Amino acid sequence: MKPYDTVLFDLDGTLLNTLLGLTSALTHVFLAHHFPAPTPETVRYGLGYGYIGLMERTLPEESPALHAQLAQEFNEWYSSHCLVATHPYDGIIDVLTHIKDNAIKTAIVSNKGAVAAKALYEHFFAPYVAFSLGQSPNYPKKPAPDMVCAALDKLGSTKSHALYVGDSEVDALTAQNSGLDVALVTWGFRDESVLQDLHATYIVKTPKELETIILSK
Repeated sequence: MKPYDTVLFDLDGTLLNTLLGLTSALTHVFLAHHFPAPTPETVRYGLGYGYIGLMERTLPEESPALHAQLAQEFNEWYSSHCLVATHPYDGIIDVLTHIKDNAIKTAIVSNKGAVAAKALYEHFFAPYVAFSLGQSPNYPKKPAPDMVCAALDKLGSTKSHALYVGDSEVDALTAQNSGLDVALVTWGFRDESVLQDLHATYIVKTPKELETIILSK
């Protein structure tokens, strides 16, 4: 393991368990349009691709125009309800505390809408993490490398000693496109069997294991 001075984190499924909150918000939007309420399992496999991507994967038979409309409605509703049924995974705050104590630079890079990403960052992570970047017109969504590169620039960091931490194929591609090592965590929104096929630098089963990787010198 090489030394890292910077760690960029995905948000949903990596730092925060947002599945029930996202399912609740999506249910609100779906029922308003007379679609059946989605199950958490359906939502789980639609996450990681931004809000339009979520609509495409949960309502694949509908039109792009409707996907865009539903994504906008979801963004508006979820932005003001993003704390519902949401909490950090057990052990995550300890990891963030310890890596901050060791002067590791950190940021959050997420395909979640920028308003919700900032609200969740400020509520849960502001004492431990420098800032968050969420999906906005300023950057293409992951797996494009733009948000990662912007975060590294803002932190004054380089790719060679930075680690990206996520929980999905989107995160693996984001790291690959950005030239970063990647740690994929098994407690998030993809099964470990899926992660094993993504050629990650590390597959991580516990927050403590992640901490060990980050702090190894």
